[in-house]
Amino acid sequence: MVEIRVTGADGAPLSGAKVAAEVNMTNMDMGVARPAVTEAAPGRYQATVNFSMRGPWRLVLTVAPKTDAAFVKPFDFRVP
Repeated sequence: MVEIRVTGADGAPLSGAKVAAEVNMTNMDMGVARPAVTEAAPGRYQATVNFSMRGPWRLVLTVAPKTDAAFVKPFDFRVP
């Protein structure tokens, strides 16, 4: 499970955004997973992701707030 917290510029939880996720391993081509993202609580979004191997992964989030332009944020990390 991946938990994503989204806040506005004022630091308050951002509810009602459309959040999309893409997950892929960065050192080999295993395809791109696009897990469903749901809002579990105000500003707290969750996705179930299967990290099938140890190594370097990338999670790319596209967040589209109700009243602002969408933005994209990549996160690189290692699965131990």
